[in-house]
Order: sequence, then structure tokens, then C-alpha cells
Amino acid sequence: DLPPPFSARWVAADAFGAARSLAMGDGEPGTLVLGEDDALLELAVVLEPDRPAADCFAVLPLAMLALADALAGVAPDAKPLGFAWPSGLILDGATVARARLALPKPGPEKLPLWLVVGLELRLRFTAESADEQPRGVLDMAGFTDATAAAMVEAFANRFLDRVQDWQAEGLGSAAAAFQERLVEPAGETAGIDPLT
Repeated sequence: DLPPPFSARWVAADAFGAARSLAMGDGEPGTLVLGEDDALLELAVVLEPDRPAADCFAVLPLAMLALADALAGVAPDAKPLGFAWPSGLILDGATVARARLALPKPGPEKLPLWLVVGLELRLRFTAESADEQPRGVLDMAGFTDATAAAMVEAFANRFLDRVQDWQAEGLGSAAAAFQERLVEPAGETAGIDPLT
């Protein structure tokens, strides 16, 4: 149950790569590409930028904030959620997710033709993930309500809210929210420059 303008498309694997291929072809903005692995939630969103490439990098922390917001809605016992610079999501000290961003190579166009933001979230501990820390997986941290469907719906709604706030009010509140959750690198002061 996705809010407009999102629509879902399922792929066997590599949702991020599939979303990039869609974006470079005739993929519709708002297409949310989902991997079929029920242990690793892969999702990627095809977007049509309305601003120059330098400003588009803000979408990465916006997507991470949206994922953290979605997780906070199903988190047991107020588990601490934080960010590892530049693109990791940390739950109770262990990395459970990562984000990626893709843009086309610079061309003569004033605005990039497309933008893809992707997320990977480890939902369940499996034999294939045996080399990872068990607490770096949601089900081992007590997130019994964090199903793929629930997380995708929650992410889409929160991401839409975050993008609309950015368009209406600028990046200030999102940057502050991101910095509040920034836990690594520890002991360092960080700032977000929307142009870089």
C-alpha cells in the first residue's frame, strides 16, 4: 500500500542495479524496485531531480532518515538507532543497513536526467549471513514486526514526508536530525554541506 507517486516493481536480486537500468531507460519516476530476498530487504527508488546534481546528494541522508523513522515505528524497547558516516544505519551498536546513491555522468543538461537512491536492510539471520554479527540483523534484535512489506510501506511514507519538507523548507531540519543520530566516527564533529 504505497502513497502516490510510488509504484512497486519486484526483481530477483540487485534492486539498486535494476533501478539504475530502469532510470537510464524509460523507467517512471517513483518506481520503487524491491528485491525478492526475504532476509535482506533491498529497495531502490527511481527519482527525477528538480535541482542540480550537487544538491541531489541530499537525497542520501533523507533516505537514511526515512528508514530510521520507519524502523523507530516498530522498534522494541526504544532501541537506539544511529548513523555511521556516510551511509550506514546502526542499531544498538551494529550496522543493519546501508544506503547508496547513483546519478548519471554530467552532461549538457542543467538538471540530472535521473537519480536512484537504494537501501539494504538485513531483516533475518540466515546461514548465508553467518559471518555477520547476529545483533546486526533485525530479528535478532527483537524487531518481530519489521516485515519487508511493513518496512517498504513505512519507508515510502516517511521518505515522501522528508522530501516534501526539504522542498518546502530546505535541508536545515533534516541536516539537524541526521547530525543528532550521527554516532560514527565517534568523537568527531561533523557538518552537512548540501553542495557536497
